[in-house]
Amino acid sequence: MIGYSLSRCVKDIIEGKVAYSQVDVIITGTKALTVRDWEGLIRSYKSQYWQSDPDQAIGVVAKLLSEGKVIQPRVDGNMPPNISEGWWSKDA
Repeated sequence: MIGYSLSRCVKDIIEGKVAYSQVDVIITGTKALTVRDWEGLIRSYKSQYWQSDPDQAIGVVAKLLSEGKVIQPRVDGNMPPNISEGWWSKDA
């Protein structure tokens, strides 16, 4: 599966709605360039989206990043994905 929102996709994973093994990549609207950027982003998402298990969410993000499964189009000046019709696609 392809995800289009880091916050919402990680939430679905930690809540058991989507298995991590199903995730091919997440194309996110984030633009985190530094460790400090990621720390701020994660701090915000923990309180907004990942309240059910923030520690697990951090682990999921770390795994996604280490496996190269997070793509940030905005880093290269491209548009972020449109999630108006949902944040998952089964197309891989």
